[in-house]
Amino acid sequence: MNKNDPSVWAVRRALNMPRGAARSLNEKKTRITRLEALAKSLCALPGSARLDAARAELERLREALVADVLDYGVLIRSVQELIERTLPDPRHRAVMEAHYLGFSTWEAVAEQCSFSVRHVHRLHAQALCLMAAGYGRDAA
Repeated sequence: MNKNDPSVWAVRRALNMPRGAARSLNEKKTRITRLEALAKSLCALPGSARLDAARAELERLREALVADVLDYGVLIRSVQELIERTLPDPRHRAVMEAHYLGFSTWEAVAEQCSFSVRHVHRLHAQALCLMAAGYGRDAA
């Protein structure tokens, strides 16, 4: 199996899901902060309909954020389980967890694991192929 195999790309998509979810959570937090600031400034205006709309939107966003945080936890656990189930070598697990769950750069992963960046890339490629083989078996 090589890095361009469709099952390897399926594993990559699964591994990158927490990064996208984290980005979405941060965007919602930023939007909530901005709406809170808007609501504070609107409080000074008497009988503002915009204040009620801002409060309603703020409440909706807070509820969505709570649901997204719960979903994020489930997503992180599923990626962690995939890594643990398909990678018996602790070096492979360490590289994949640091990058995909810790959101570390390859350089930071190399430093954390005391490997060269080149070796980290090699371990990553091996781990992707191992995971793709295990991922394919699990899907069948």
